[in-house]
Amino acid sequence: MGLYIVQFSLFLAVFYVAYLLFLKKETFFNYNRIYLLLTPFLALLLPFITLDFLRPKDSTGAAFINLPPVLLGDFAVAAEETQAVTHNLEVFNWSQFLWQNGFLILHGIGFCVAFLLLIKKWNQFRKFKQRGIQKQQDGIFYKEIQNSRVACTFYNQIFIGSEINEKERQHILQHEWVHVTQNHSLDLLFFEILKLLFWFHPAVYFYQKEITSLHEFIADEKVVRNLSKLTYYQNLLNVAFGTHHISFINQFFNHSLIKKRIVMLQKSKSAAQAKLKYLILLPLMAAMLTYVSCSENEEAVETTQSELPTPPPPPAPPANLSQEDAQMMNQLYTELTNMKKEGKSMNEISKVFYDANIHKYIPSREDYYRSMVYIKFTYQNYNSSIDSDKKIEDFEIIPYDEYLKFRRHTKDALIPPPPPPSNLENGIPFSAIETLPTYPGCDEGSNNTIRKQCFSDKIRNFVNNNFDVGLGKKLGLTGENRVYVRFVISKDGGIEDVQARAPHLELQKEAERVVNSLPQMQPGMQDGKPVNVLYSFPIIFKID
Repeated sequence: MGLYIVQFSLFLAVFYVAYLLFLKKETFFNYNRIYLLLTPFLALLLPFITLDFLRPKDSTGAAFINLPPVLLGDFAVAAEETQAVTHNLEVFNWSQFLWQNGFLILHGIGFCVAFLLLIKKWNQFRKFKQRGIQKQQDGIFYKEIQNSRVACTFYNQIFIGSEINEKERQHILQHEWVHVTQNHSLDLLFFEILKLLFWFHPAVYFYQKEITSLHEFIADEKVVRNLSKLTYYQNLLNVAFGTHHISFINQFFNHSLIKKRIVMLQKSKSAAQAKLKYLILLPLMAAMLTYVSCSENEEAVETTQSELPTPPPPPAPPANLSQEDAQMMNQLYTELTNMKKEGKSMNEISKVFYDANIHKYIPSREDYYRSMVYIKFTYQNYNSSIDSDKKIEDFEIIPYDEYLKFRRHTKDALIPPPPPPSNLENGIPFSAIETLPTYPGCDEGSNNTIRKQCFSDKIRNFVNNNFDVGLGKKLGLTGENRVYVRFVISKDGGIEDVQARAPHLELQKEAERVVNSLPQMQPGMQDGKPVNVLYSFPIIFKID
């Protein structure tokens, strides 16, 4: 909503400035009227139009979305109790509400004030209308206002003051009849509606003022075709201003306009080739469409490779590392960051540092720390590039000697969780996607926030109902245990590329089995096409 208002405001201001610079002084009054009516419509519609060929291409092929942890067993019960207590004690935070919705509240207040002013104007006009007596002259019906020199029009009704003499009345009726036949009042009502919605934008008021002037120029031009200009000038100069100032009616006696009307009547007709100036609309629209398309892309893609922040500082080695191991880690981290500075992609770096099959054998000390440094860097790099609510949990590097002891006890274990997705060939995975995948039973027509919450709830229930919590006790594990899982919902909605990291191979296999048994999903969509979406979440349970 905020972005749309900014775009509309900018576009309308640009269109108005273009009118002042290129078109206002021309005598193509009807063309100018079309311009002043068309460009607000364009400003309203253009923010909704995006052209794919104008958008910078996103080089990544999958979205990356983190789900909340899935709590099993006693953890799940405790979490539900805590959530219930928190909900009962929750107090409405007014300051947060006002901060998040301040713009909408301010806009609503302005709308109400503008609406009340419009009602006031309408009541003034209604009272004014009731004073009129229906009359006819030269086949034109009008209402005569007693003891007045008013002359104005609203929609198909003409109002003339009784104190205007017969000769002046004839010319004024011809002028006002042009307003009636060309529906000038509808133009003014259109801008009254815009003033309600965009009361804060000065260009809306300037637009209405300009089109009011054009209405008078158009009517004057029509009348002087059958009347001496000198006589018409005398009528304009002899009459007195005598009507209420109501912005949605066309007024004949408007002192601020009389001078402009006389100047325009004396002005030479614009040359025909001056109509080419209206082509200024084409480059303006092209620039606006490019801006909208690029703005849309910036919302969908959080960052690209060129916008990646500088690599974070080396992580402090664990306190219980030997001096030799700490020195090795710092050297490896320096090697990795130098590769990054040289422009190497994360895929190239991962081939040098990360061994995805590290759990299949006992790695050397250097190979172990090389993989750990890569994972640590990837976590930091990912977390520094996204919003705080999307950050994923970091992990601590276990010293190599302790890792060896653990491996002897659990032969096929994987200590660390998998690193964040490393398909960073030309940019990091984007976390904003137009339409998220939909879990069966969730509302496909809902927005992404509701869809993600429903998806998360369904995943949690599915894992709780299908994961064998007792497996940990059978394996002799104790305390808090975490299983890190990630999987892809493919373009056809299937579950693919399931990977898990757990303190024991059996737990890893159990997590992969559960996730592989997830039902068929409705795939995610980007630019109207199905895309792969990568999900990640931890499973946490406690064994006493």
